[in-house]
Amino acid sequence: MRGLYLSLIILILGCERNQKDLNPSVGRVIPTEDASSRESREKCEKKSGRAYLDFDGNDLSASRKDLKQGYEQMRLKPYPVLKADLTRLFKKLPKSFATQGLVFGQPERRWHRLPEASAPALFVIYDTVLKSFKGYTADTDFSWSDKPAIIEEQCQKFVNQAFPHSNGEPLVKHCQEMVQDKKVHKDIETRWAHAFATLLITSQFLGY
Repeated sequence: MRGLYLSLIILILGCERNQKDLNPSVGRVIPTEDASSRESREKCEKKSGRAYLDFDGNDLSASRKDLKQGYEQMRLKPYPVLKADLTRLFKKLPKSFATQGLVFGQPERRWHRLPEASAPALFVIYDTVLKSFKGYTADTDFSWSDKPAIIEEQCQKFVNQAFPHSNGEPLVKHCQEMVQDKKVHKDIETRWAHAFATLLITSQFLGY
C-alpha cells in the first residue's frame, strides 16, 4: 500500500513538472501589454518594395498612412440583406424592388459572388425609399411640423432604427439640415423623403 502511495506522489509531481515545462507561464507573472505597444503591433506596416516616383523623383507612397488592421475592409450588403433592412424600416416595399437583384450583383442559385457597387444600385435604393416613405410615416407617430426640436427628434428616431451600430450624430445633423433647407424642395414632405433617401445610400447603411 505504501508503494502505491509513493507511486501516486511521483506521478503527480511529474505531471506538475511537465506542465511547467510545456507552459512557461505557469507560476510566472505574465507582463501586460500597454495600449501604445498593442496599437503599434496591430497596425499594418508599409512593406518595403518597389518605389513609385513621380517625374521629380518624389516617392508617391511617402505620405501613405499607417492604418490599423481591418481598415477599409467594408463589404456591401447582399441584396437579400438590403431587402430585409428596407422592409424592416418601411414595412412594405414597391413591387419593382423584388426584381432588382441583378442590379446589386445577386448571383444565380448555387453560386457565390460579392455584391457590386454601382450607380444603378444607388438609384434603385434612392427611388425605393422615395416610394416607400409614406408607409413609414403612416405606421409611426410622424409629425410634419417644421419646429427644429421635433425635426431633431424624428431624425434621431429614424437614425437609431436604420443605423443601430453607427455613430448617429453626423447622420442626425445631416437629416435636420436637409429637412429645414427649403432649397431642397418647397414641400416639407418631399424634403423628409429625400433626407431619408440620402441617409440610406451612405456606406454606413449599404455596408457591413
